[in-house]
Amino acid sequence: MPIDLPDGGELVTLRDAAAYIAKVPATKHKLPHWQLAGQLLIDAAEGRGPRLHARIAMLKAIHHGEPSPTAEPRKKQAKAYNIIQSQNAKKAPPPREGLSGAVFF
Repeated sequence: MPIDLPDGGELVTLRDAAAYIAKVPATKHKLPHWQLAGQLLIDAAEGRGPRLHARIAMLKAIHHGEPSPTAEPRKKQAKAYNIIQSQNAKKAPPPREGLSGAVFF
């Protein structure tokens, strides 16, 4: 899945990502998030790490300093459920006593 760049381009391959990192100015290149993105990209290219980690690091480095997107409010309120007691939860009637003192249910 390609990574969209702020300038309208996109990164499709690991080679594209490496070329993009090489074009980053030296002042930004020394920042920790770019260092991590470069290291994870190298690891992924050499088969020592998952490509997903390199992708996430690139996304974080490219969008570093941007505000986090806010979640849109729900269109509908969550449904309220009533709690219904089961039949077993009702109290049993008191036992009836017969003539002989035996208890009948």
